[in-house]
Amino acid sequence: MKKSEVNRVLLNKLSDKFKKLGFKKRKGFLFKKDKDYEYYIGYGIVDSDITFPSTFHYGISSVKVNNLLATILLERGLKKGDPYTVYGTKQTRLFDNGEFPVLEYDIETEKDITKMVNDLYEYYTKVAYPFLEKLTEIHELDKFINSQKVLNESMHLPTTLINGLIVSKLSQNPNYEQLKSKYNELIKEWPEWSRQDLNKVVEFLDNHTKEELENISK
Repeated sequence: MKKSEVNRVLLNKLSDKFKKLGFKKRKGFLFKKDKDYEYYIGYGIVDSDITFPSTFHYGISSVKVNNLLATILLERGLKKGDPYTVYGTKQTRLFDNGEFPVLEYDIETEKDITKMVNDLYEYYTKVAYPFLEKLTEIHELDKFINSQKVLNESMHLPTTLINGLIVSKLSQNPNYEQLKSKYNELIKEWPEWSRQDLNKVVEFLDNHTKEELENISK
């Protein structure tokens, strides 16, 4: 098999398997809309000549968070109405945490692709999807993305902190002020532009009520 063939077959098999959950294809990954939120499932393929080591990743995005960031951080060029990832994880992390038994799938034949798709579907329907569904409740999302687990596993801490503060304000978290202080301390060693982005977000959140933020996020 060639990489292009692996990519085509894997995407088609994923689409066929997950359409029963309401997922659709979009530019190399799957997505499913749920009011303000969007679930997504993607994958990565490495060409190692003979075989193709492949892994999956998934997460949840929010239109509200995107719309607020599009208003606050104009220089990012975000488009209102698009989803913005608020939480995501990947197969290698799940394996390292003892949450998934396979580090990666070494694909050589279509049978290997089927194995990967079936394993992912079983895990996603039994574990991942029920958990992600809970996160569509703003207080559950707030509690989780501001947890130490998420901070420890963050692939880009400034983004995690900004998402956490936005969701915290939208859920009217009574610990919002403490989170601000904690996150300003956590980000102090990061580059100046990352600190500036966090400060812009904090200033905007502090100058608007929850109701105002909800209107802006529409």
